[in-house]
Amino acid sequence: DNLYAETIYRLLGKILTGSASYDSSYVAEHLVLRKLGMDVSYGAQVVDGSGLSRHNYISPDFFCRFLRAMAHTDIFEDYLQSLPQAGEGTLKNRLKNLSFEQRRRIFMKSGSMNGVLCYSGYVLPENPKDGDMIYFSIMTNNCTAGSRETASIIDKIIGKIIEY
Repeated sequence: DNLYAETIYRLLGKILTGSASYDSSYVAEHLVLRKLGMDVSYGAQVVDGSGLSRHNYISPDFFCRFLRAMAHTDIFEDYLQSLPQAGEGTLKNRLKNLSFEQRRRIFMKSGSMNGVLCYSGYVLPENPKDGDMIYFSIMTNNCTAGSRETASIIDKIIGKIIEY
């Protein structure tokens, strides 16, 4: 929910810097990302917490670096469970071309605005002992095709990723 995301962003600023201004929230965001071991000098420009500003710029590489950093934290299992799985919730109509077993291995977050459709997340290995987790981020921007058509293409791309 964008309202909650905005509130958390501002609250983060208040807790870590003493101010809930956007500038303070930006400073707090960078403190947290650096604590995760992330290089924040490239790949992201965040001006609000909701993600709705057209002045926000986040690259797929940045999302993959973030996903990788989160995977190496003590709270990863809780974080992973906070993400929707393919075929349920906000992703209810996504990835219907995959089997149930394949959909259960995908945890991802979606984001959309007019002309924008993004999916970032994890594909867990079929057998955790046999492989590594895959981090992915697929983003479309200024897309003139309809969101259904775009989502269908992205579903096919994710299907190819899970086959990998």
